Amino acid sequence: MLQLKTKKQPTPLPTRFDHTREAIGLTDSERHKWVSDKLRLIDSGGARQVIMALKRYRGQGKEQITNLFQYLKRFKDAVDYDDFRAMGLPIGSGEVESAHRYIPQKCLKIPGATWHPDTINPMLALRIMRANGWWEDYWSRTSYRQRINI
Repeated sequence: MLQLKTKKQPTPLPTRFDHTREAIGLTDSERHKWVSDKLRLIDSGGARQVIMALKRYRGQGKEQITNLFQYLKRFKDAVDYDDFRAMGLPIGSGEVESAHRYIPQKCLKIPGATWHPDTINPMLALRIMRANGWWEDYWSRTSYRQRINI
């Protein structure tokens, strides 16, 4: 049976804000406004403004704020939602989850199939190339020697 080591799934951004708002001791109505304001600003292209505001914070729950700041700083390029929308890219997880069911799971969950850990990622890379329409381009640019690892 296929046994993959999986990393802990990252906590969604709204959940990270919810955990942080509790640590800084806001009332329920203040909490909702605090989270909504930050997420709305990020959603409209203001991630860097939120990051800088978190960096300057000096109140209760500083450790939780610092954790949120470090997370956003680390992934600031991944939350440029305004830019992604302008490029016509999806920002929700629905399309990714759908592709995940179609691309890796369809092959990995064939009844009776087993996979060696060394062959899973190369096989998935080939399936992704085919799904993205890169198949012919890849093989036209790859020499025979590269294909057989000489």
